[in-house]
Amino acid sequence: QILSLKDLLVEYINHRKNIVYRRTQFLFKKAEERAHILEGLSKALSHIDEIIQLIKKSESREEAFNKLRSKYKFSDIQANAILDMKLSNLAKLERDKINAELKEKINLIKEYQLILKEPKKILNIIKEETSYLKNKYGDKRRTKIETNLPESIPDEDLIIDQPTLITLSAKGYIKRIDPNSI
Repeated sequence: QILSLKDLLVEYINHRKNIVYRRTQFLFKKAEERAHILEGLSKALSHIDEIIQLIKKSESREEAFNKLRSKYKFSDIQANAILDMKLSNLAKLERDKINAELKEKINLIKEYQLILKEPKKILNIIKEETSYLKNKYGDKRRTKIETNLPESIPDEDLIIDQPTLITLSAKGYIKRIDPNSI
């Protein structure tokens, strides 16, 4: 399809809108999944002594998994994350890290929701990304475009300077021959 410059730019902007929207949806989903796990870990850290006893008394991982789900109402993903958690994560510093990351994910989720709800935000993101690309890769034009052309070109400039044989026949025909072809 042949497009005018305006149509081409409209198509490009629509393409970028689609890209930004889908990327935001993907990041939103990932942030929600991580926040869900962090909420479970945070809840587990507040009841850590009871959870450790529950795990120690369990016969198998599946039994501990089921007890965590039934007693503390953890989801499957949260229960797996708790069972996979290292003992070093029980330190106070790790608790603070988990709570800080949870707050960060909650803020990101709110931001992603705003972007998905408001099309103007998507346009602002496209402007910022385009501006970034311009600053990073933009440079001055290296070619010159001149508006004035020479009025006439001499015939001598159009003739290639090379050896040539010229033959003249008895009837007046003239022929030019490349000497390398003989």
